[in-house]
Amino acid sequence: MSSDIIMDYTMVADMKAACAKVREELETAISEVSSIADTLEGGGLIGAGGTSFSNALRGSLQNKISVLRDQIQEVEDGLQAAMIDMQTADNTAKQDIQ
Repeated sequence: MSSDIIMDYTMVADMKAACAKVREELETAISEVSSIADTLEGGGLIGAGGTSFSNALRGSLQNKISVLRDQIQEVEDGLQAAMIDMQTADNTAKQDIQ
C-alpha cells in the first residue's frame, strides 16, 4: 500500500490568497468600526448609551475582529509553511531518483 502525499499547489495558493483577502477585509472592518466609534463620540449618539456603545465598538467588537484576523493570518502562514515543506520534499525525492 502506497503512502503518497500529493499537494495541489495551485489550490493551496488560491486558499492562501483567499485568506489574505479575508484578512484585508477584516483590517478594513476594524478601521470602519473605529470610524463609527469616532462619530458616536463626536456627538452622533449622546449620553451614557452612546458612550457605552462606543466603548463596546472599540473594545469588544474590535478585539474580536482582531482575534479573527490573527487566526486567519495563522492559517495563511500554515498554508505557506505546508507548501514550502512539500516543495522541499518533492525536490528531495526528485534528487533521490536521479
